[in-house]
Amino acid sequence: MIKIILLSLTLVSCTESFKRKIKTVQSEYTGGLDRICTIYSLSGTVIKEYKGSFDIARAENQLQFDIDGKRITVFNSPAVCEEI
Repeated sequence: MIKIILLSLTLVSCTESFKRKIKTVQSEYTGGLDRICTIYSLSGTVIKEYKGSFDIARAENQLQFDIDGKRITVFNSPAVCEEI
């Protein structure tokens, strides 16, 4: 029975969805992940780039994060946020 439980835990911990959940927990409890977030205009021009350790909150047409003690809220603009 113990072997089955250990095998199940090993298999589950190797999945990509499990790894994403671990990253989510890590981001939530350590103040965010190191990221670069680039905000674009609708024509594709770079408006602003943010680099630092932060958590991202998303809604339907809104992106929000806190960086350097300031809250950044982006409405209706394409954005690419990458972990570095």
